[in-house]
Amino acid sequence: MRLPCYFVGYTTPMNTYSVEEVLVSAISAADEAALRTLSGMVYPPEKLAGICQPASAPAPSLEWPAGQAERVFLLRRDGQVVATSRFLPRRIYTQQGPLDVLALAGVKTHPEFRGLGLGSAVVRAALSHVDRGAFPVSLFQTGVPEFYEKLTCRHVTNPFTNRLAADPAKTPWSESPWWEAHAMIYPAAYPWPEGPIDLCGPAW
Repeated sequence: MRLPCYFVGYTTPMNTYSVEEVLVSAISAADEAALRTLSGMVYPPEKLAGICQPASAPAPSLEWPAGQAERVFLLRRDGQVVATSRFLPRRIYTQQGPLDVLALAGVKTHPEFRGLGLGSAVVRAALSHVDRGAFPVSLFQTGVPEFYEKLTCRHVTNPFTNRLAADPAKTPWSESPWWEAHAMIYPAAYPWPEGPIDLCGPAW
């Protein structure tokens, strides 16, 4: 299902760009192929192989309300996908109890189109679902925290774990499930809980 486009205010003499919002359950085979191609341009092979496909754990997508269903955001130029982001619903466990978060993932911009604000556009489109009240907060990981700080996100330093990890021999807090250096939330002003946090599934 293709949802209404977000006009992002980026215009050249030849093009006006908009961000398309598509339910992941309805994404076309052509767009899936385009996203794989973009991933190959953005990530070196050794890193791409180590990034897991995000999943809506612990509940499958069909158990979430329609307003929280997993979505992908596409920005095209001349029919080619040049920037993308996605979100999925995740239930994590904090010292204050369960918390449903917008799990931001898959943020990518074609190398030839960086510096034009396209990455910010697809991230803002995803995070707008927090602004609308579908989720109270977004949680994600990144290696470029400065980019997200400009979008009013902030770094959090809780110890994170995944109690559902495949290797039960690991002690619960011995290794973070994140593969990037920084965990961040949006909005920065959200009253984020202190203490250990269980992702209750793989990182995204």
